[in-house]
Amino acid sequence: MNSVSEETTTDRESDVAEQPSTPTTSAEQTDEVPVTDEAPDPTEESETHAAGDDLDDLLGMAGAGAELDTVEAGSEPQTAPAAEAEATKPARPRRPRSLEDVRDQKDLARLLGDWYVVHTYSGYEQRVKDNLANRVEALEAEDRVFEVVIPTEEVTEYKKGKKTTSQKKFLPGYVLVRAMMDDEVWGIVRHTPAVTGFVGSPGTRPVPLPLKEVADTLKIPAEVVEEVESEEGAEAVPSKVVAEIDLEVGETVRVTGGPFADFTGTISEINLDQAKLKVLVSVFGRETPLELPFDNVAKL
Repeated sequence: MNSVSEETTTDRESDVAEQPSTPTTSAEQTDEVPVTDEAPDPTEESETHAAGDDLDDLLGMAGAGAELDTVEAGSEPQTAPAAEAEATKPARPRRPRSLEDVRDQKDLARLLGDWYVVHTYSGYEQRVKDNLANRVEALEAEDRVFEVVIPTEEVTEYKKGKKTTSQKKFLPGYVLVRAMMDDEVWGIVRHTPAVTGFVGSPGTRPVPLPLKEVADTLKIPAEVVEEVESEEGAEAVPSKVVAEIDLEVGETVRVTGGPFADFTGTISEINLDQAKLKVLVSVFGRETPLELPFDNVAKL
């Protein structure tokens, strides 16, 4: 019996040893990487889709807002340079209407009409200007006769040691008329009281004065240079004016200012450009030349 049982045991062991090894199943692999063949739960899938739809809606709203902001922000660089260019673009100066608006010869050339020289009785210049203005208004010719100018210059005079500034006519007996000349305008100007005629060949149509001569006559500069004050606040240099004085060389005057006040002397030289004169005064028995401004002397 023992031998039979041993043989049986031996046969079973040999059968077990002869059995091929069983391959690893998917169930055994799930310990490392779990894999399930079960179908997804429809409830969970619907919840996932719903969450995805909500996210898409939020992203769509954010994307639309961002796109709108991008359009608005994008339109700004297009309009900003145009507005900046419009702001930096120099404004076109308006046409001057009268000689008061003219600063230089460029402005003078932009005035309407031409300039004509009209001869008047001496001393009647202002009367001619007033009479002509009344005739132009009465005959409704303001669109052809624009202005009448009496040529003057600023003159500084020193009388009795006092400085006075005034406008003086330097072309007595003449006025300048700016107009668009035609036969009617010629008649309006020519038949104004105290007018003797236009300067030029008699019996012919008046010839306008060249613009250069107009500028020279009216003392209009070729170009205006803008004066800018320095950081120290220095004042601009005053324009030069013609000075006149009722004194002559060789005349005896009294010094009214400075260390030689109340001294008397004789004028030896007069400088109108610098508004100064040279006076010879007697100091300790010797003649001493003094250079004095006009307002520092007075007639005896």
